[in-house]
Amino acid sequence: MVLRVFCGTWNVNGKKPSVRLEPWLFPDGMDAQPPDIFIIGIQEAQALTAMTAVVTDPAKGKAWSEAIRKLLKPDYYMVCFRQLVGIVLLICAHRDVQVDDLLEADAGTGFLNVAGNKGGVAAR
Repeated sequence: MVLRVFCGTWNVNGKKPSVRLEPWLFPDGMDAQPPDIFIIGIQEAQALTAMTAVVTDPAKGKAWSEAIRKLLKPDYYMVCFRQLVGIVLLICAHRDVQVDDLLEADAGTGFLNVAGNKGGVAAR
């Protein structure tokens, strides 16, 4: 089976989703053969200040997740949503694709090697 995968990342500079996402997620010519899986990374989903650099605000990541899911529904389902402070990982699969045994993790490597101002999120 051949899978078509879209993998993209975007530094949103702490902004809410207010722009059209279609040109990014569905570039010209992709409509005929849309991806089976979307893997999307968002950086700086929340603005980083001294106070917000170590505490995750889930509402910021969920705003991006909801905007992307709204665009992809009903053909896709959410496989993964993981957020570490401003880093967000979203994975959506087409309803005809089954994803099993997904593992997710995040690791904060900032202040005291635990704060989320530095670090990463992953899924496999």
